[in-house]
Amino acid sequence: LAALYRGAYAFVTASLHEGFGLPGIEAMRCGLPLAVSNIETFNEIYDNAAVYFNPLSPEDIAAKLVLLAQDRDFYKQIQNNGLLRGQLFDWRRAAEQTLAVYQSVLTSQHANILP
Repeated sequence: LAALYRGAYAFVTASLHEGFGLPGIEAMRCGLPLAVSNIETFNEIYDNAAVYFNPLSPEDIAAKLVLLAQDRDFYKQIQNNGLLRGQLFDWRRAAEQTLAVYQSVLTSQHANILP
């Protein structure tokens, strides 16, 4: 997968619904600028590391892809923002935070069961 990211010009997804957006984070960490749907999840996760489009508008998608292809400075800006933003996410921290949530739930469930 990393080889595919390294061989790509940009990461593009026209998703209407997304749980978290992990593929985009992987792409950012590989140095790809993102062109993605303007949906709440992507805005929250990718912030200024993506160019956003209306996923229901082929014209808007095309315009954003043309922007990335023709404006080298903008391309580099989104690419650099992505490299910085991607550093905020890593597997170890995600695993630690997930474990902490599970432990918290288990602790609270046991507290509710015991007299």
